[in-house]
Amino acid sequence: MLNKDQASYARVLAALQEGRAFYPTRIMIDYEFAAKNAFSQAFPNAHVQGCLFHLCQRIHERIKQEGLQVLYNEDEEIRTQARMIGAIAFVPVEDTVEAFEALAGIARAELQPVLNYFEDTYVGRPQRAAGHGRQAARFPPIMWNMFNATLQGEFRTNNHVEGWHRRFQIGVGADHPSFWQFLTCLKREHAMNEVTIGQAQAGMAPPASRRVYQDTNLRLIRLVTNYHGRDIVDFLRGVSHNLH
Repeated sequence: MLNKDQASYARVLAALQEGRAFYPTRIMIDYEFAAKNAFSQAFPNAHVQGCLFHLCQRIHERIKQEGLQVLYNEDEEIRTQARMIGAIAFVPVEDTVEAFEALAGIARAELQPVLNYFEDTYVGRPQRAAGHGRQAARFPPIMWNMFNATLQGEFRTNNHVEGWHRRFQIGVGADHPSFWQFLTCLKREHAMNEVTIGQAQAGMAPPASRRVYQDTNLRLIRLVTNYHGRDIVDFLRGVSHNLH
């Protein structure tokens, strides 16, 4: 898409729905405000969820913007505490504020600008009047929380989709292919998908993910399963060792 405003997303989604009974229950996107609004309006009964990888990527981009990259590379505790920010996604959504405040209470002063950014964008700033809760975040916790997704074995990232995009682009072999080049690639992709579907129908197991990803996933499931009754800062530190 050349234009990524909300109206452009809405037109694409309307075309996708035209003549089809299309009712997704869960939609995973990057952290684009226009996309979030467009998907929420087009599919009001679906849970629009943010990608964990892109959440952590945005936190790291902020670290670089604040001039903390060298410190992040050289100081193990800064690196761990920075990853603990993304680890907040793994607490129950109702504990998000508690987890953020607990981390903010022990974090090194150098990370305060990053914590301010995360609070403004993903948690919500406290209302000025005491006892009046927090302002609405641009991307509220319900969008990026991964507690239930982890327990239920759901995808936490859309990296597999981006991997397909890269593979397809390599297959096309040009940034601006002709119609016939593009059509040829679509036919080839369709044929490959037919083979994959046939294998699944025959009971063949899908390709296994790499062992390192399997081990990380098992550790995260174990941590989330044993969340209750554990010190929240200790929990965030444990999760942070599994975020890279």
